Amino acid sequence: MGQKNGEGRAPLTEAAAALEAELARFEELAAQARKVPLDSEKNFGRAARAMQETADCQERTASLVRALVEAINRARDHQQETAEAVLARAEELKARTELLEKLLDRFRQLGVDARDIQQLVAAANAKGTERDIEGAIATLEQARARIDEITGQATSLATDARGHGIVDVEREADSLRQQLVSARNKLGLLHQGLTRPKE
Repeated sequence: MGQKNGEGRAPLTEAAAALEAELARFEELAAQARKVPLDSEKNFGRAARAMQETADCQERTASLVRALVEAINRARDHQQETAEAVLARAEELKARTELLEKLLDRFRQLGVDARDIQQLVAAANAKGTERDIEGAIATLEQARARIDEITGQATSLATDARGHGIVDVEREADSLRQQLVSARNKLGLLHQGLTRPKE
């Protein structure tokens, strides 16, 4: 079913439509008033009534003009409020994007540091193969200390990301932290194997 006249229309559209209709009515009444011949008492009465109807319509037109102006002002104010809200959202997006970039930079650096640990472990294995047990143990201890440091940084990053509501960075940082904890445990077992007295 179609909408009733004026139903569901914006106030500005409705006010403009009402004014347009009343202006058309005013033109019609004014034309009728001009056409009544002034040649008899009856026509004098008809002309007077037509003039009164035209005057009444003119008053309604003036009222509708004021209503349209008010609707325009309300629409302008609403548009301004919406524009300000969009601007505020844009500024929020900019700030959040900058924050995300900083968090991602920290995460990328953690990845670089984690690769450094792999190199230390590889060096420890090489020394163990060469029977440089003391050197291997020292390198493993260095790797464990580095893991502890990076684990702390990953925990801090996850906490910061959670505090700012950046859930994906929080999840990735926590996953890295768990991997580092697992790697530290494996290094502990390797360290025990190197320091265990030979039978």
